[in-house]
Amino acid sequence: MASDRKKVLFTFGNHMHWVDMQWLWGYGVLPGSVRDMLHLCREAGVKGNINFDGVGYEKMAAECPEALAELREAVQQGLIEPVGCSYGQPYGLFHGGESNIRQFTFGVRSVLRLLGVRPRAFWEEEFYFFPQLPQILRGCGFECANLYFQWTWHTPEVPREPHALILWEGIDGTRIPTLPRNGLNLHQWPEDFELLGGEGSRDQGIEASREERAGGEGSSLLRDLPLPAIVQWLELMPSKDWMCRSELLLPKLKELLAHPEYEIVPGTMSEVVAALRRAFAPGLAGREGSLLPSPLGRGAGGEGDSRVAPTHSPQTPLPHPDSEEGLPVRAYTMDDVWHGMTLGKNGDRHPRASHRAEGTILTAQQAASLAGLCGRPYPRWDVYPGWELDEAWRELLAAQHHDNHECEGLCGDIGSDGFERADALAQAVWQRTTQLLAGRIVRGDHECVLFNTSPWPARGLVSIGEDRLAVAPEVPARGWTRVDPRDPSLKELERATVHDQGAHFEVHRGDGLRASIDKSTGMLAQLWHEEHAPLGAFGGGQPAMSLSMRQNGEPVVFRPHLCEGGSGRAKDGVAVILETPSGSRLWLSHRFDPVVSGLHVRIKSSPAEWSRPDPGLNAALQLHLRLPEPDALSLVADSPFAVHSVHPNGVTRRKYPSGDWMTSPQWFESIERPFTAMSFVDCLQDDIASSGRGVLCVHDGSQQCLRTEQGIAFVLTAFDPWDEHHHDTHFEAEFWLIPHGRLTNSQRKRLAAESFACPEVVRPRVGGAGPDLPPAFAPFDLSNAPNVIAHAFFRVSEKDGEHLPRWAGHRMMRESRGACTHPFVVRLVEWDGELAEVILKFPGEIAMAAKTNLMGEVIEGRADGWRATPDTCWLTPNSTEPPEWARGIERPAGGQGVGTPLKWSQVRFTMRPREIATIMADLVMGRKQFRDLDAKREVWATVHREKT
Repeated sequence: MASDRKKVLFTFGNHMHWVDMQWLWGYGVLPGSVRDMLHLCREAGVKGNINFDGVGYEKMAAECPEALAELREAVQQGLIEPVGCSYGQPYGLFHGGESNIRQFTFGVRSVLRLLGVRPRAFWEEEFYFFPQLPQILRGCGFECANLYFQWTWHTPEVPREPHALILWEGIDGTRIPTLPRNGLNLHQWPEDFELLGGEGSRDQGIEASREERAGGEGSSLLRDLPLPAIVQWLELMPSKDWMCRSELLLPKLKELLAHPEYEIVPGTMSEVVAALRRAFAPGLAGREGSLLPSPLGRGAGGEGDSRVAPTHSPQTPLPHPDSEEGLPVRAYTMDDVWHGMTLGKNGDRHPRASHRAEGTILTAQQAASLAGLCGRPYPRWDVYPGWELDEAWRELLAAQHHDNHECEGLCGDIGSDGFERADALAQAVWQRTTQLLAGRIVRGDHECVLFNTSPWPARGLVSIGEDRLAVAPEVPARGWTRVDPRDPSLKELERATVHDQGAHFEVHRGDGLRASIDKSTGMLAQLWHEEHAPLGAFGGGQPAMSLSMRQNGEPVVFRPHLCEGGSGRAKDGVAVILETPSGSRLWLSHRFDPVVSGLHVRIKSSPAEWSRPDPGLNAALQLHLRLPEPDALSLVADSPFAVHSVHPNGVTRRKYPSGDWMTSPQWFESIERPFTAMSFVDCLQDDIASSGRGVLCVHDGSQQCLRTEQGIAFVLTAFDPWDEHHHDTHFEAEFWLIPHGRLTNSQRKRLAAESFACPEVVRPRVGGAGPDLPPAFAPFDLSNAPNVIAHAFFRVSEKDGEHLPRWAGHRMMRESRGACTHPFVVRLVEWDGELAEVILKFPGEIAMAAKTNLMGEVIEGRADGWRATPDTCWLTPNSTEPPEWARGIERPAGGQGVGTPLKWSQVRFTMRPREIATIMADLVMGRKQFRDLDAKREVWATVHREKT
């Protein structure tokens, strides 16, 4: 007999990880968490979800295969669903766009391989949000999401909703059904069940949070929503040295399941979302009205049926999957959220190391892919060092883990080792590959090769004598150019000059840029540029730059201890040592670079002479920039694979322990008007739609920013009490201040990237082996779309397509009769929010090409519901004229056709505004050249018979 109690959905997520937890608590963490979770499910008759890091599943396969087998069986039975499924559970906002894609491609493949199911539900415990995330999730095959992030060491905030389900819309327009943050979200503590009873209290020994101040929100949602959903985070580990255990949760959970007014219907996250869609998006309601199956064949509340009739007629036509009636659409921006971390702690050591290693891997992949187009000899045995580069990614993705960042004092040193291993693996690939290529490119002892790692043509610098530099010829995007430094046509660079003006130094550059450095402060007073004359980029009045910090509760005064100006390679600017009354020292320099049209500012500590600031973000060492008319200032910043306006006007909170992080009371600080910027903040003096004048502030890793009364501030280093006594005394930060007129977002991104990238000069240590290579070459050419940037160039293998039947490489392998073992991949992003008709040219013949999703799949057509995967298709290659720089260049590889002009092919395709596109191609010139080893069998087959 059906129950007359109101039906309420319930699901939980069990969060745990190999990184940190198993490192520090031992081998029993992951198997213990699995078994405690299964015990909870069977004792209470509930279903739930597991959120382990992808590397954790891999470690279970090696270290506790029996526990993994138990988990796999529960997943196959539908009792447990893997959710989140990133490889290393990072704070995705703080890491690069390609890193975020790899987190999911590696994580999805791990789950497919080890648990036998494809992940469909995104839900991570720590803050994981940025505007392009819905597109990335959909591109990896995720069908639903959850934006409830638990308070633990961090205090994340996302908008609270009165709804059970929303459509989360990304900056490109991609939508994904999402469980929102609301009053029915429970933390891992049994005490949190009290929130459902209307008491609105939670005693955790900390200041009441926003939901507690709202009071009774959970109770009202249970009452008012036609189909409520209770969502709870757990971190199960059956150890007395841990706070979340099934034995503590079961009494309260069983009380909830026996509630006299509500029939609690448990399900996995995907099942809960599906039920809510049927209830609130009537066009998708199933004809039979099935809600959720009971895991034990009975109603989870103890009796009755777990089926609910649809609230609307099932005859309603199916809506467009991106416009579901009944579900509110929420296009959250970075202004709506707060990551809740002490971003800036320890000089941003963790995210800086992450970005460095990611950059090294991307350049190594590019070099290895480029070398494959040049034929034998290969730098290693195979045409592409797939395992080495994948291992570098695995090390990086695991090192990016949130605990390595938020718990730097606890396990961050192990994470740092992971970054170093990732960087070392990739560096080895880069060095041996460029050395091999350079040896085949140069023709004389004095020549060198410039390798351009950026996605745009770039001019590099070569040394033409002691402390003398010249601008080299333009290097094609992601390619090389051979240079002879003795070439008389090379033009020597003019250095900036420094003039002592009494109270200040003036630094002049030949193109009209000049800066004034105040001797009394040692800091920038003004920066002049033709776009900002006559007052300068920072307006009149007070100096443009200042520092702030608090120690022992008092503001710190920085006084210049030494201030020098001069010209020449080492001193084409002004350097100063700043000293505090306590004896802390900073080294600060201002100089003009000969290539970048802006002022370079570098700040670093003297580790032996640096004492930490007071705890928290407000006391941190901050770099302040004073801007003209700050009330009218418009700000533009970037996040992974997106640029957007930011309007930081809110006040957020951060909590810290007062002593031992496990047992001491916690305290809060309020952070006024924070925002983040992955690589730059553009400070526009006029409305963005008018003249566009501004100062582009590019940084090398100081992502935490604050909007101030006079402009903006960057957090340079902070002390985080969660690290207890740990604080890095060494830190270094670099900035470029680039005055400008009107810019597009893609131009901003290019300026930011070019500020810290210059073609690398390689001189071969030994002569090259193999056929000569041309003086200039590049692996592809992107045209007709200046708003599109190619961010990655790499190769894949059949291993990448394992368990993915629609992976494009399978068809390429079949139709090439096994010749295409490593298809090439180009990752493209549209930055300006405009439609793009892209022409992508490749050297030689394109046998096949496809526009795929992020997993490399071609899914033609659109399926019903949220399974829609647009923008994938097979492309039609055709022959074309080579790019202008490539005309007359001969084939670079050995074999047939040497000495003839290199022909080029192309594919054309459309990119949506802000689309992340993936192009996979079988380039005939890059197919592996197999050697006829059987013709040399006598070398090995009989040599052991020789008599000595």
